[in-house]
Amino acid sequence: MKFLLLSILMSLMFCIQGCSSLGDSSENTATSKTTVTENPEAEIFIHGDSRREYILYVPSSYDGSVRMPLLFNFHGNGGNATEYCNLTNMTSLAENNNVILVCPQGLVGGSGTSEWNAYVGEDNKSSTDDFGFVESLVSHLSSEYSVDSNRVYAVGYSNGGFMSYGLACHKSSLFAAVGSISGTMIGDLSTCNPSHPFGVITFHGTSDFVVPYNGGVPGFASVANVIDFWVDFNHLSEDSVSTSLNDRGRTV
Repeated sequence: MKFLLLSILMSLMFCIQGCSSLGDSSENTATSKTTVTENPEAEIFIHGDSRREYILYVPSSYDGSVRMPLLFNFHGNGGNATEYCNLTNMTSLAENNNVILVCPQGLVGGSGTSEWNAYVGEDNKSSTDDFGFVESLVSHLSSEYSVDSNRVYAVGYSNGGFMSYGLACHKSSLFAAVGSISGTMIGDLSTCNPSHPFGVITFHGTSDFVVPYNGGVPGFASVANVIDFWVDFNHLSEDSVSTSLNDRGRTV
């Protein structure tokens, strides 16, 4: 069900309009290499002192004559980019919608599993520069392919959803819109200040016990607070349309 929602999320995001521009990129020089989860078909990218991997899918219609959207799809904690791309069937959606798809691989963190460092602040225990990695990768891919800089998007599942929200907050000049399934925002929401009105779509189950819908985990914002934040930031009407859906007897 969650992977079906991710495909739906992607389809909806292609309809979201927004403006973005490519930010300054940093040079990538390797002083050492960090081992990541192996993806035999992955592209290799060196960022700082880390060897990074990503799965790249370019639709068959690409010939360089038309600028295409660029979509980042982030796996959850402990995930593998290849398996995640396959499970979500995002390559088919990218092929049918003429989108360049990127599924990056997170580095193995202190927990011993692959993860995304979606947090900034004094309490951040990770030194992995994932925001810088994504920024550099956007610049690299835009130099290699004909990318529409006004249609660069990020989506993710769980920890990958955290990453998407983090990019919206701290690398907003690169992205037009983001989406999240079972993810939330972390830290002080007042530090999130995108450079332009931002398209956001989120899916989250009320029974989620890993990333609770109502928050409760230290530093995790509730889904209601996340929605309220983006409504306020985008100066939207507080009037909403609510539709209750029932999935085999469970409220989602």
